[in-house]
Amino acid sequence: MKQPSQHDLRPDLAAQTRPVEAVRQQPPPMVAQVPARINPTLQRIWVRSQMNAWTTMAIIGSSDKMPEGTMNVARGLARVAAESGGALGLIDGRALELKHLAQVQARLRSTVARQTVVVLPLPRDNPVTVSVAQACDAAIMCVILGETSRIVAAQTIEQVGRDRFLGSVILRPK
Repeated sequence: MKQPSQHDLRPDLAAQTRPVEAVRQQPPPMVAQVPARINPTLQRIWVRSQMNAWTTMAIIGSSDKMPEGTMNVARGLARVAAESGGALGLIDGRALELKHLAQVQARLRSTVARQTVVVLPLPRDNPVTVSVAQACDAAIMCVILGETSRIVAAQTIEQVGRDRFLGSVILRPK
């Protein structure tokens, strides 16, 4: 029995499918190198994010308890993108000030050659977060297990716009 394809289950994805380019065969390297293992969760997030058309994505924190957690997700996605033959630009917007808002929004609008993510803090911690996130095509929220309240997460989704969110990443406190 034939397994249903992704397009049989989700006909809306058929219109978004991009043609697959032929992969050039590279000669094997003379010295075998074992790359560090890439987190499978980040790989899944990256693959799923590629099912949607986006050039800019906000990665939004949901707590001030793990400020590096959101940045680590962005760095991990950049590494996955590089491993899969792409490039991912990274903007650290965690300390973004109002006076830089127009400059960052212009930079996001001019990003056409490659995908770019901007890391942002919780909207209640920085009023610029919502404006920058709304200038992006997509968003992901980093939720900290045991720290992020449902109310704060719901408010962030409402303020930024539910239609922008591709999903969330659950981080475990160390």
